[in-house]
Amino acid sequence: MYKKQNSHENQKTQKKYNIILIDDEQFILKELKNRLDEEGYNVKTFSDAADALTSIKALTVKSEISVIVSDQRMRYLSGIDFFTCLEEKKLLLNTSRIILTAFDDKQTIIKAIEKAQIFSFISKESFDLDEICLIIKRAVEAYDYKKEKAEYVEYLEREIDRLNKLIEVFQQKNQKNWVIRIIRKFKRL
Repeated sequence: MYKKQNSHENQKTQKKYNIILIDDEQFILKELKNRLDEEGYNVKTFSDAADALTSIKALTVKSEISVIVSDQRMRYLSGIDFFTCLEEKKLLLNTSRIILTAFDDKQTIIKAIEKAQIFSFISKESFDLDEICLIIKRAVEAYDYKKEKAEYVEYLEREIDRLNKLIEVFQQKNQKNWVIRIIRKFKRL
């Protein structure tokens, strides 16, 4: 049977969520990492998206990354290109994705939402750790929701398969019964 996790229990025990931070500005990485560590998250940092992508590709399927926060403009790979690459390779599809940017280019935002499934954009112009942490908290909640939804869909698919097998068995029994009835009718003749 599908068992839904108690969200209150999750909040109380504060299971360790894994967060990846990608930014070429060391100050931002350090400030965010320190604050998120204080909040109880497991945080891994990268100074460029190419290194992060290599590390993510090496992860096992069992590894769970709840949120990835990436700078948009970096040397080798932009944040959107990084997230698009994850999307194309079907990596970490339930992971919430956040872009940090110093530039508010509306076309970039639209492109990111369409191609890379971005959860949120955060402007570096008004770097507010409290606001960023609140957005990350919401991103973790979205991750939990997507994960729970995927588990429920998986459960429903297993139940549908089980019911289809029962229907098949039932149909086979009915066919056998039908053949037996026909044989009995012929015997009476």
